[in-house]
Amino acid sequence: MRILITGAAGFLARPLQQHLRQEHHELHGVDCRPVPLAIPHECNLGSPEAVADLVRSLRPDRVFHLAGTFANEFNADFAGNVATTQNLLEAICTHAPAARVLLIGSAAEYGWVQPEDNPVEENHRLAPVSVYGWSKVCQTHLAQFYHRVRGVDVVLARLFNLSGKGASRRLFVGRMEEQIALLKQGQTREIVAGNLDSIRDYVPVEKAARLLVEIARCGLAGEVYHVGSGVPVKMRDMLERMLAEAGIGFERVRVENRRPDAKLDIPMIFADMRRTAALLPAEVGILPA
Repeated sequence: MRILITGAAGFLARPLQQHLRQEHHELHGVDCRPVPLAIPHECNLGSPEAVADLVRSLRPDRVFHLAGTFANEFNADFAGNVATTQNLLEAICTHAPAARVLLIGSAAEYGWVQPEDNPVEENHRLAPVSVYGWSKVCQTHLAQFYHRVRGVDVVLARLFNLSGKGASRRLFVGRMEEQIALLKQGQTREIVAGNLDSIRDYVPVEKAARLLVEIARCGLAGEVYHVGSGVPVKMRDMLERMLAEAGIGFERVRVENRRPDAKLDIPMIFADMRRTAALLPAEVGILPA
């Protein structure tokens, strides 16, 4: 199978490619950074003509669209999450109509979730409270439009929080990992964190990649499937685990009070994983015992 992966040098794309290589697929990757595990291609995903040329030349059987932005700024996130998706879906519709496309959504699409609404289901109301979340809602609606009206075989994987080494510093885990490294190197005396009382759903990046493979293989076109653990975790507990692994005590952490201009902080959100679990072999084991 010929597979195209956008954002192929990213945190999630690397373990995804490792899974796909084990199945002996022909992998092609697009990224502005070096792509180590796939045949690299240069493509400006913001250009409809460039995306059309790439899809026309490759004729992929499957596409994992992992490229995107989370700048939380309108122009950047619209261009990176909505326009690129439209370019890709239009190119697939025209030049590779039999291809299956997997898009990456976000739990940020739900916005404010009441604690009693957890675990949140895929059909929960979408009410984002960030520009990034809004752009991902637009991506979701765009994908469902292309499926309904143009017949594109597209499925959506709505991602919760990733954990693992090498996460982007825009993510909580990546920021804490970076500060822990600086502290161990003697370049800082403390670790600074924001609100640690929030409860989130963390899934190891390797398991998330496996879930993407299964959703792309078995998911129903036009549907949304969660990529998470289904387990609520307090962010303080997550940080304490990271500190313990590094041999650092929590007394080295300074918790800053939330700034008045900080984005709205959802107190609790974690995924209902039943729809995704129904797709999977028993050995994947994504649900808690």
